[in-house]
Amino acid sequence: MESLKDNIIYNIFEFLETKDLSFANIAKDLVNELAAKYHVSLKKSVQKQDLKLIFKKFILNKEGYTKILPILYNSI
Repeated sequence: MESLKDNIIYNIFEFLETKDLSFANIAKDLVNELAAKYHVSLKKSVQKQDLKLIFKKFILNKEGYTKILPILYNSI
């Protein structure tokens, strides 16, 4: 079974490649699900960042989900 993170990576990658908003919507739903799993609030008012940059940070996960997920969610 694929992990939630793998599915997020796939859908964001497809969105970046195709600009198809259906992949972005799926990715946002999956990020929301991952945030709920780790009890991370996405309601924080965070500034949007370059999606490619925050996507790389999400993959490496050096800063932790608490900091990355709200930014990723708002950047998609």
